[in-house]
Amino acid sequence: MSPVEAIAAAVVMAAGAAVQGSVGFGMNVLAAPILIQIDTDLVPGPLLAAALVMSLLVARRDRAGINRSALLWAVCGRVPGAALGTLLLLALSPWGLSVLVGSVILVASAAPESVTVMSAIPMPSTLTRPLMPDVRSRTPVK
Repeated sequence: MSPVEAIAAAVVMAAGAAVQGSVGFGMNVLAAPILIQIDTDLVPGPLLAAALVMSLLVARRDRAGINRSALLWAVCGRVPGAALGTLLLLALSPWGLSVLVGSVILVASAAPESVTVMSAIPMPSTLTRPLMPDVRSRTPVK
């Protein structure tokens, strides 16, 4: 990778990190398509490593507002989910994987809004909270 490409990759990652840090998502959405054009070796490994570090730093910064019960459920579901995903990647052809992912997206988008997967866990809207802060107080929402 040339110095110009390295600088371009750093600028793209900085822009992605700024978006990720401000709204909570977007680093990979913004950076991956551009980084793959710069150098295919930058995706997915280095991008995932940078996203992990960014997520850990944001979690440390906002640790008072972390919903620990929801985090426990997410971490507990990640291990069997990763195992199942690995098995599916090994068992399905690329076409079969495309059909499966497309079917899951269609079923999920057709589900009524009243259906909630984790209705027992009270969670604030993590997407709207950064966009619409509570102007009455600066304490974290619990």
